[in-house]
Amino acid sequence: MPLGLVRHLDWQMIPVHIALATVFTTTERIGGRTVDPFDQKMKDIPLNAICRTIEINLRQQLGERSVPPPVKPQDGCADVELFRC
Repeated sequence: MPLGLVRHLDWQMIPVHIALATVFTTTERIGGRTVDPFDQKMKDIPLNAICRTIEINLRQQLGERSVPPPVKPQDGCADVELFRC
């Protein structure tokens, strides 16, 4: 890289550096939150509610009368049976 190019982009490197740092920091944060989507935290995928819905649908299609109730979210958390939100 020619030295004249670095001198030419002297003050313009600051916004470029900030933009790149923001992209990498945002990517790191998103990756940290989505690395374990089944970890049973409040913002994770509610597997218990999904499985219960599948069970209810299958039992209804089979004509069974004893169908469990769907999982109701409490305080914004659907998997209250597995953990406390």
